[in-house]
Amino acid sequence: MISLRVVLVAACIAPLVACGSDDSSSTDTSLVPTDLSVEGLTAFLEEERYRQTGWTPESEAPRPQESGSPHSTVRVWLNDVTVAAQAEDPENLPVDSMAVKELFEGDTLVGIATVLKTTEGESPNTWLYYCYGPAGRCSNNDPEATKEEPIYGRGLDVSCGYCHSGIITSLTPR
Repeated sequence: MISLRVVLVAACIAPLVACGSDDSSSTDTSLVPTDLSVEGLTAFLEEERYRQTGWTPESEAPRPQESGSPHSTVRVWLNDVTVAAQAEDPENLPVDSMAVKELFEGDTLVGIATVLKTTEGESPNTWLYYCYGPAGRCSNNDPEATKEEPIYGRGLDVSCGYCHSGIITSLTPR
């Protein structure tokens, strides 16, 4: 009789344990896009998921360009993975470190650049770059890049990789 009770209890509890909770937080899709194709990155950026919980702006408003930067007036958003890693070791950012740089002309958003570490290692190819904006805003020598035809690629295969080389130069938000 005891074994029958154990079997009945196990049979009743098993579906509850197997189902678990509805919480699907094993992958936080607000921190990084799950689809790393051009279309996937474009959708992530157009949905402004980088402006949601888990992301912090470097500054409260767009700021002037840094010396030598082609990006001009920008506002940079860093995901929590990047913020935490920069506080500990900014030279060795982990997979899922991501920054999104909004490009402005006055108060108008005219483009977006992003960098995402997709694999472990120090090779330039561990980083994925994406940018669209007016001519010269993604890189000094690049023509206009559009949402339909952005600059996209890994490491030194794209102009972004030559300057950034896997480094997120933005300051840690305060």
